[in-house]
Amino acid sequence: FSHFVPRIELVPEKRYLVYPPLMQAVGSRPLGRRVAALRPDLHVFGHTHFGWDGRVDGVRYVQAALATPRERERRPRSLAVGDDFRPD
Repeated sequence: FSHFVPRIELVPEKRYLVYPPLMQAVGSRPLGRRVAALRPDLHVFGHTHFGWDGRVDGVRYVQAALATPRERERRPRSLAVGDDFRPD
């Protein structure tokens, strides 16, 4: 697991970001290389405040974001991952 985002592909689209300059500071190449070398079944990460659950290059990446209380109130659907996501 890591707090930081191991790949830029795991960051939400810029139009969804409250702080668009975040794109300039996420996606750690060294961490991405380490995850690729280890080839885990699952890598849990944080940092973006958006829920994410998907596969990239055979690795399942999950971000079960806690977010801030205000974010949880305003956009709960953007925090849900896996079976927790239930469309209206």
